[in-house]
Amino acid sequence: MFVRWIGAFRKHEGGVLDSISFEMGREDPAACERITRNSRTEVFARVGLAVKPDHVYRNFQSDVWSVYTEEGQLKKTRNESTSRWKESWCKPGGFDAIVISTGWWTLRKNVREDIKLASAEFGLRILQLKKDKVQDITSFAHCAEAMQ
Repeated sequence: MFVRWIGAFRKHEGGVLDSISFEMGREDPAACERITRNSRTEVFARVGLAVKPDHVYRNFQSDVWSVYTEEGQLKKTRNESTSRWKESWCKPGGFDAIVISTGWWTLRKNVREDIKLASAEFGLRILQLKKDKVQDITSFAHCAEAMQ
């Protein structure tokens, strides 16, 4: 699985919905994390977007600290290291789900609302990372508030 984490590296003035909307409209490539079986994310972000595998065009074995060139392309700034973060680069327009790296109820209510709105607006599933598996919680998330 490949995940473009929201707000992992830059502070964004808007909320999660604004961040997801920005990423969905992105026209340049982006860095994402490759999460393999039995591995956990190394990022402290709680919300991200799953990248379709066919939109990934470059994989690294660790973090290469990528930056954007003046032309809007990604460029690595260091050779691969021993970090557990496995960086990949993806083309724009390849997101197919919202990913959360924590439990649904540990997210603030406004974040949960933004995730549900983005899911409905962009037709994205909601996935939760759980230890060594990914669980689709789309139906649960959309009706969970009513059950509370």
